[in-house]
Amino acid sequence: MSANQEAPQPSGANPLMHFEGQSYEQPPSNHAFEVTVDEDISLDELAEKTAQASVLRSAHVGNQYSSNVAVFEHGLPTVLYDRTIAPSNGPGTDRNYRPEVLMQARDSHPLLEREAHPYRMATHLEIEQMPENLDERVRQQAGKYAVDLHLNSLREGFPRTPSETHSQYLRRHQAVTAEMLDILGEDDDFLNSLNRQVSPQGTVSKLPEHADPARCVENIGWFGIDSPESGVVIPNQFNVLQYGVVEALETQAADVYHLSGPDMIKYAQQQELQDTLQQFYARIKQQASFADLLPETLRFHVVPTAHFKFVVPGSRQPELDELMQVCAWMEHSRQRLQQTRDSQEKTELKSDLEHMHQQRDRLLENLSELFTDVTDQNRLSHYDSTALGGEGVYIHPDMGSMSARQAAQLYKELHKRYKKITKDS
Repeated sequence: MSANQEAPQPSGANPLMHFEGQSYEQPPSNHAFEVTVDEDISLDELAEKTAQASVLRSAHVGNQYSSNVAVFEHGLPTVLYDRTIAPSNGPGTDRNYRPEVLMQARDSHPLLEREAHPYRMATHLEIEQMPENLDERVRQQAGKYAVDLHLNSLREGFPRTPSETHSQYLRRHQAVTAEMLDILGEDDDFLNSLNRQVSPQGTVSKLPEHADPARCVENIGWFGIDSPESGVVIPNQFNVLQYGVVEALETQAADVYHLSGPDMIKYAQQQELQDTLQQFYARIKQQASFADLLPETLRFHVVPTAHFKFVVPGSRQPELDELMQVCAWMEHSRQRLQQTRDSQEKTELKSDLEHMHQQRDRLLENLSELFTDVTDQNRLSHYDSTALGGEGVYIHPDMGSMSARQAAQLYKELHKRYKKITKDS
């Protein structure tokens, strides 16, 4: 979950990061909501955990980029956050996912007829035109709204991946979510953090100046709870607590695994957030009708997924396979070079490594797709799946067994090298 606005916020901003510090006065509590960043876990391990714990990827609705495609390929449940603002032609709008276009074959096809389209909550963004020359399998996924197209296409391209929008998730857990909001709504600090409302037409605006937030909620309700079209926007910061509580209730497990992007990873490590969640969770444990079903300590594992990016168009499979093999050989040779005391073997290993460096660089030059920025409108997306008429996407098998830390280390090393050789060429 990252990048949102009310009118537009700064580009790339994390929607969870606009939460003012709370200072609830509460009695000491043994109830704990522990947020940890878990980098030493792989997609394969997460897939195995779905049998006994909650594993959930929260991505934005729109054109899914390569690391998300790797997550989807492993069948990990996904919620598409549809509280972003579109179109993405202004500061603070969602330039990573661009819900107002359809990206396929490294081209961006507009779903709107006008570039100067009014800003709308993504839930209200209607499709004004379907691009020409699209495969019929893509056209069949279109509904009235862009959200429908992006969700249906994800389900078609990755049928093993349980997926729904945030709006659908809210409706599915409406009773629990509403009770949590009622409990937190008893505190003035929580109410004072409310600052946005959405109209039936989808325009997002600030609550009237000097308005009583509680009265606003009473008059127009919560957007997504009391009405699917309008109301007070639930603070984005509430999502962390909601996902933790709802998923713990569903699985009856104390460990919840939440896959997210770099902004959330940074935010999750802030002490202010952790203190706030402790306070919120204590309130829920003390007052909710379902409190006895929640663990005393809820462990919310945030797993970074941004570097599971060894994903390329199907035509580039041979080059990616060779690159990953060369990287494995290089790592083995480096380790052997550190271990051996034989001077002849050291000489041979150094020579081999030099040849492997050259081979790696040659391959990197032909794999620019690995390093395309997520904001690039001509990048690979989930619409390149063969199930949607695309040329296909190839996810290297090592993406399953690598931990998030290992994937990040290798990707950063290769990206650094790629930038150097392309700069020098």
